[in-house]
Amino acid sequence: MQTLIIGDIHGCYAELLELLDRAAIGADDLVVSVGDLVDRGPDPGPVLDLFRTRPNTLAILGNHELNLLRDERKHGNDWFWNECSERDARFSPCALVTSDDARRDMLGFFASLPLMLSRPDLRPITAASPLPSAKGRRAPAAASSYQPTWSHNGSSPAQTSFNAG
Repeated sequence: MQTLIIGDIHGCYAELLELLDRAAIGADDLVVSVGDLVDRGPDPGPVLDLFRTRPNTLAILGNHELNLLRDERKHGNDWFWNECSERDARFSPCALVTSDDARRDMLGFFASLPLMLSRPDLRPITAASPLPSAKGRRAPAAASSYQPTWSHNGSSPAQTSFNAG
């Protein structure tokens, strides 16, 4: 089993699929995002769908997801607010979130993401963890049921750790 760790996908679904193909990632291989699944790229929805539905896929919270959770409008996240401001024109075209239900669903997914994952040989930590905006962030209530199934060379499943910042 291979492990592929990816950062800064930023809603670039076609490029993500190309990377998975070039790295010869199969269904049994582990794919880990170290944050910034969304913002700036044209297809954040399909990127999120892949990380929500593909087996053997994990993600940790990045600062772009954290900004959306904190209701902070930042450069590159107008897509989420269904706006096309002049500020974000250079990121066009992008898929807009036109439904409040879809927006709440995405926020629920972001809220479920830990700031850190840990296993004996690896501990990816999001860059968002030392930021003042992450201060006071705690593991979501459902964290106790979040059980990643990655292991190293057949060892037992890794424990998920949360960094409260």
